[in-house]
Amino acid sequence: MFYFHLFAHFMTRLSSVMMGENSCRSLSLRTILKKAAFVLSGAAFFIVFFFPTPCASTTSTAEKAIIKIGVLAKRGPERCLQQWSATADYLSGQIPDYKFVIVPLSFKQIHEAVALDDVDFILANPAIYVELEFQYGVNRILTMKNLRNGKAYTLFGGVIFCKADRDDIQTLADLKGKRFMAVEEHSFGGWIMAWRELHRKRIDPYKDFRELTFGFTHDNVVQSVLDSETDVGTVRTDTLERMAAENIIQLADFKIINRLDHSLDSSHNNETFPFVHSTNLYPEWPLAKVKGTADELARQVAIALLLMEPHTEAAQTALIEGWTIPLNYQPVHDCLKELQVGPYAAKHRLRLKDVINHYLFWVVFIAVALAVMLIVTAYVLRLNRALSRSRDLLNTARSNLENRVKARTRELVKAEEKARQAHAEIDHIFNTSASGMTVINNDYVIEKVNDTFTKLMGITRQEAEGLKCYDVFPGLRCNSNACPLQQVKNGKKKVEIEDTKELKNGAELTCMITATPYRSIDGDVIGIVESFMDISDRKKNEIALAEFAEELSRSNRELEQFAYVASHDLQEPLRMVASYVQLLARRYKGKLDEDADEFIDYAVDGANRMKQLIQDLLQFSRVTTKGKEFELTSFEDVLKKTLNNLKLALEDSDAVISNDPLPSLMADSSQMVQLLQNLIGNAIKFRGNKAPRIHIGSEKTEKGWLFSVQDNGIGFDIQYKDRIFDIFQRLHTKDEYEGTGIGLAVSKRIVERHGGRIWVESEAARGTTFYFLIPPQKDRKHG
Repeated sequence: MFYFHLFAHFMTRLSSVMMGENSCRSLSLRTILKKAAFVLSGAAFFIVFFFPTPCASTTSTAEKAIIKIGVLAKRGPERCLQQWSATADYLSGQIPDYKFVIVPLSFKQIHEAVALDDVDFILANPAIYVELEFQYGVNRILTMKNLRNGKAYTLFGGVIFCKADRDDIQTLADLKGKRFMAVEEHSFGGWIMAWRELHRKRIDPYKDFRELTFGFTHDNVVQSVLDSETDVGTVRTDTLERMAAENIIQLADFKIINRLDHSLDSSHNNETFPFVHSTNLYPEWPLAKVKGTADELARQVAIALLLMEPHTEAAQTALIEGWTIPLNYQPVHDCLKELQVGPYAAKHRLRLKDVINHYLFWVVFIAVALAVMLIVTAYVLRLNRALSRSRDLLNTARSNLENRVKARTRELVKAEEKARQAHAEIDHIFNTSASGMTVINNDYVIEKVNDTFTKLMGITRQEAEGLKCYDVFPGLRCNSNACPLQQVKNGKKKVEIEDTKELKNGAELTCMITATPYRSIDGDVIGIVESFMDISDRKKNEIALAEFAEELSRSNRELEQFAYVASHDLQEPLRMVASYVQLLARRYKGKLDEDADEFIDYAVDGANRMKQLIQDLLQFSRVTTKGKEFELTSFEDVLKKTLNNLKLALEDSDAVISNDPLPSLMADSSQMVQLLQNLIGNAIKFRGNKAPRIHIGSEKTEKGWLFSVQDNGIGFDIQYKDRIFDIFQRLHTKDEYEGTGIGLAVSKRIVERHGGRIWVESEAARGTTFYFLIPPQKDRKHG
């Protein structure tokens, strides 16, 4: 990253010479070219995170290093930990040499934490990330794939709204003089995006609004508008839809101001963005490493999160589908630059003092010239009366003038030398840039190329400069409206494309091309400056990653089918073995010696246990392969069927069953009966000396319905809480308690098929409580 920022600095100096603008204009171009150079971070991402680097130290096996992930706690520390702690646990499991922890940070704390190196990674909104990148050199490694309505989105925006009955508010222009509420001054989706739209309509929210307040949470802003405490509000996209789904509001109660429609990329089949919005769409939150974090550790974190499946606990509690390679955050830069906030806050303003200092020499020179003219005029008028004195004065003036001319000449020589050195330095930077660069005029003629470009294309300068660009490196976009030069001539300020170029030797090169306008001193577009970055390796990595994911999915399907077929086909030979062994027991028991009888008993017992194991394995494999379609299921009826199936066991154990009112949900009813039967059956089996007291609880949460099965049985050491859900895992011998140890594994699989999760809390001799969460199944038909 050091070399990348060095390149951005040199590009700044290149801009001031190439553009030939005044100092104020150069300052603006410097910022623009810095942001243009930022696209090189895409290549840096794959070099740093997909090619291993030697690690200078190893983690002690006795004590794991603590890695802190700072997260912007936009809804408070408690909700932040609930949402992201599972991700830290997931990374700790995938990278065993480290212990990952979540550090919730407020808007005010996040800058201090990065500045003091209190965290190793940072997860924040795009605006904060851009400012941290500028100030502290943080580097994005991934972009979050937000999960909404069962689909993943990597873009979001802002929505401006009022109550539906406000006929006096129809457009953004109607907001002047109104009360306006946003989330927080640093909230990107909850304020900055909306501010940009207002700015484009020449509305200054700090002057033109009757009142500007901040609600600090998205829900507070919506409720304030609904209660008419404020006239207009803005929140991030999907907030209104989420609150409507939770039955907190009705969408019909609100009117969307400046409503827009945006099409998504090809990965969404060119669908329109599904949530109401009033602003442009911007990339989702990035995960970034701070400057001091080791590149090797960042690479491991990036790979682990890229491979994270949507059904994992980490993804589900974070309400995301997973992560993807980092997106281009240039739109965020453009937004902050337009508003002059964050790293683009206005710091240099033209002042009268600066003008005087800059032109002091010319002021003095003109004053001296006027004085000389006055002296000469006086000399002519008074020639007859003071010839001698005037001659002396004239000589003195001539001497002073000569001294000034000599001094000015020395200054010009020094300025020319500095300009020559600066030009040589810029040429050196241009030719040693990591990217291939070309300057192309409006007639498609290549005026200048750097050394990196000639090496990349396998040609010499003589084979490029002075020729048409499409003759030197033809591509798929040449001679079409998609050509970068054509797009810039049509008004685009920046063009970024991936293209395939045919090299001199016949090979093809896949590269990322960035084109920006090349302007004359008067500001007219006279061509473009293009940078080329070889992304062939990145494309290969993307293909390899997709092939790996497909192979992993196919392997899982084959493994499931194998378990089903194996358990099904093994039953017939086992049934024959069991039948003949039982026949031996009936015919010859007592007719042979005691050892023979004992051996026959062992064989019969083994065959029966093997049969039970195969039946349990078959049941385990059928959870997903033979499951029914989800339908509206009454859990009151599920409990009645379960208790009827366990009637004899309940009577024999004197068990007492109680329950909360149970809801009706979309689910596989037969599997829900099997789930409750397994959990209640376990409570009866592991009851100890007391009569079982079992309570089935239910509670509606933001994530779905939370059920619990609580008992007063023997319990177990909580260290085994994860082991008990593994297939064929038992905490007791078969002589103590019967069973194969597959019941809880089946239960876990049933819950996961319904998109939920199951866990347990227990204490030896104090009872056990099993919890399972069933989320809404609106978009699921088969699980």
